[in-house]
Amino acid sequence: MDSLNISAEFRPPDPMPSWMYYFAILVQVVGIPVNIIVFVAVAHIRLGSQLTTKLLLTQCAFDCLTCLCALLKAVKPGLGYTGYHTLDNILCRIWFSYFTFWLFVLMSISNLVCTALDRLIAVVFNSIYQNHQTVYIALCYTCIVVYSISLASINPLLLDYRENQCIPSHNKHGNWIDSLIQVDSIGWPLLSYLIPCVIVISIYGKVINVLRKPQMIVFRVAEKGTEVLPIGRKGKRQRQLAKSLTIATSMMQTLFLITHIYDRVYYFLGIHHWIEYRVGSPNHLLGLWIITLNNCINPTALIFTMKPLRKWLSNCSHRFFLIARSGVGGSSGSD
Repeated sequence: MDSLNISAEFRPPDPMPSWMYYFAILVQVVGIPVNIIVFVAVAHIRLGSQLTTKLLLTQCAFDCLTCLCALLKAVKPGLGYTGYHTLDNILCRIWFSYFTFWLFVLMSISNLVCTALDRLIAVVFNSIYQNHQTVYIALCYTCIVVYSISLASINPLLLDYRENQCIPSHNKHGNWIDSLIQVDSIGWPLLSYLIPCVIVISIYGKVINVLRKPQMIVFRVAEKGTEVLPIGRKGKRQRQLAKSLTIATSMMQTLFLITHIYDRVYYFLGIHHWIEYRVGSPNHLLGLWIITLNNCINPTALIFTMKPLRKWLSNCSHRFFLIARSGVGGSSGSD
């Protein structure tokens, strides 16, 4: 939570090293189109249930928006003031406080937790899961919005726009802001990292344990005229799809655990003054770029593990190649 760590004495951050700048640009330039491509692909195929498909779509959307915010921060960190006090005040509280960036990061995190819960209910409680899709969708997205806004909403409170610049506001408000900072220094790492980690590890432990059990397929028959249709193959395909989805989403959770730990530890040490923590400093920005690396890699985890997704992308690439080749051939013939 970046704005919580702004010291009372305003100091401009050190310039970002060139290697870090190009690293940040590369990650975002790759992450944005990859998330868009996977979003379009998932929208055209069915991966599991309606809830599973929606969660995968919103995961790509949140990851793409996070990469977009990071790209704007890297290319133009100041973003420029408008000259209108009201608009500049909004920019200060929404953009310079990192509220927008962290809102999308928190939405991505909570979406991952909902995806883990989706896998648990789909695999362990399948009969209940199929009958309550609409309820689960409403609950998931309500929790995502409430959780993300609640944790990110403290950021705009801690900056003021005065004398044509964004400055820390906790001295102005008094001791209650300092108390809020101390509470948040513990609550933020717990609620945005530790508790989600414990939840998803426990859930995937249960899901993987269930999927590793010997496959028990009940063969039933359905008569249609004189034709007898076995149902067991469909159950086998559904189980294989459940395994693929579980592998993909567990990979995404593992990436989350690895890429978010640096920023959480750095924030916790900084707010307790064990190390220097400055918003916009190279060490601080490194944590943000590592987080966006997770948002960049998430869609590739789906591509590598989901056969229907790879097949759709392969077909699209093939059609695009044929169209491009026919276009080149047509222009050459006309010449």
